[in-house]
Amino acid sequence: MKNILGKQLNTFEEAVTICKEQFDTIKYIHSSASNGIINYNKNDNVSNLVRPGILLYGYEPFENSNEKLKVEPICKLKTKITFLKEIEKGESVSYSRRFIADEKIKIATIPIGYADGLRREIFGKGQVVVNGKIVPIVGNVCMDSCMINVTNVENVEIGTEVYIWDNENIKLEDIAKQCNTINYEILSTILDRVERKMVY
Repeated sequence: MKNILGKQLNTFEEAVTICKEQFDTIKYIHSSASNGIINYNKNDNVSNLVRPGILLYGYEPFENSNEKLKVEPICKLKTKITFLKEIEKGESVSYSRRFIADEKIKIATIPIGYADGLRREIFGKGQVVVNGKIVPIVGNVCMDSCMINVTNVENVEIGTEVYIWDNENIKLEDIAKQCNTINYEILSTILDRVERKMVY
């Protein structure tokens, strides 16, 4: 790995040298993103800055990176319950009847779906947090919504907050594993129609 890294850095430095011959000034030069910042103290002989990416949001750029540099997540994804109903044993939820209740249960609808970045791959394993309790997503994730089983959660009503991830009960990395991908992809594919709010 060190030999490969050394070769990459040498190639990078050679490229910078060629660029400097063609341009009078190159203001910014860097070779390290979040991973490089954590793993390598001296990256090359030409850079004048680094480019932290996912580190700025407090998420690990690779598994167990917190052992080297402790960061804390700054993002949570949440929504609110918009509809509640009870269904009987044998009734189905969502498209294709992929979930069929084996007992009477209470179902809540939340207005977030695959058009927002909540991926369909989480069918059968996705979960959310309601009033501090982890509950399952049931049925297929729809374009604009999905359904959750809130039978065993107290004080649930229209407007109750639901966390897709809260960095405690459910982490961004948990969702990434369920979707067989990485935290970068989940975070970057939450679409623009999901409102962003700064909390100070």
